[in-house]
Amino acid sequence: MTMHETINSRFPVRKTGKQKENFRHWVLEKSAEMGYAAKVEKGRMICQNHNVIIGDPEKAQVIVTAHYDTPAVMPIPNFITPVNVPVYLAYQLVVVATFFAVTFLLNWVTRSFGWNFEVRYWLSLGLCMTLMMLMIAGPANRHNANDNTSGVAAVIQLMAQLPEQMRDRAAFILFDNEEKGMLGSMSYAGRHKQIRKEKLLINLDCVGVGENILFFTPKKTRALPAYQQLQTAMQLQQEKSMHFYAAEKCVYPSDQAQFTHGIAVCTCEKGKRIGYYCSRIHTPNDTRCDQLCLDALANGLQQFILMERKEAS
Repeated sequence: MTMHETINSRFPVRKTGKQKENFRHWVLEKSAEMGYAAKVEKGRMICQNHNVIIGDPEKAQVIVTAHYDTPAVMPIPNFITPVNVPVYLAYQLVVVATFFAVTFLLNWVTRSFGWNFEVRYWLSLGLCMTLMMLMIAGPANRHNANDNTSGVAAVIQLMAQLPEQMRDRAAFILFDNEEKGMLGSMSYAGRHKQIRKEKLLINLDCVGVGENILFFTPKKTRALPAYQQLQTAMQLQQEKSMHFYAAEKCVYPSDQAQFTHGIAVCTCEKGKRIGYYCSRIHTPNDTRCDQLCLDALANGLQQFILMERKEAS
């Protein structure tokens, strides 16, 4: 079985405390088998977070990350067009408008029954808040092949194939509670300010579906020699098409946002009119993951780490 198949079969849902604890225990065992030092770092940012730290981020040249928690089923599907910002914003407005339309309908129906304003107000507000909370704390999505089992599998695959003599150049973090508002990465960045400001961090989130692998890089990071090396290493991979974009001109909300040199990575399909898009996540249809995406990322990042080692020596 591939790493993705193993995780998807053994830990398809990682939402409750016990589910996440079981997964973390497995990751620690797996890391030890590979010869890595790993630990769970606890932190609090609204709620308790348990981030899995593998290797030494303080000494590493690059940190590769993914969030391991899985989402609730959204009442409205999540749809991201990271390069086409107007379409992304329009879709978010549609989601908000839908919430208002539902509450307006409830208000109109209750008004027709003669209910007073105060009762209608609190019912409508309660419904709106319930819909919003369902997006975060609703019933667990049972299918999370892309979001974010794909990112976790790619990280562990890279760990497994990275030669022992290269491992001091990289560290790995599996963040908790990204689906609750990136709380795990916020907690970690707050406790490790030097890492937040100085370290190159590559975050893999939804990297399993699509022929196109997209990298979103901040302006300061694009000025680093490591950025050119990353482009070279990834473009050597022929399995998928690689694309690099300025992060400030795109939108991809994930854990890399907490770090000065955080690079977001996702895979996308492409439509003729809307361009690159990521769909099916946070829905029961999140059942696909193309192993070629994970191979391209693991191989390309391994090559990048090798380049970083040569540059440092």
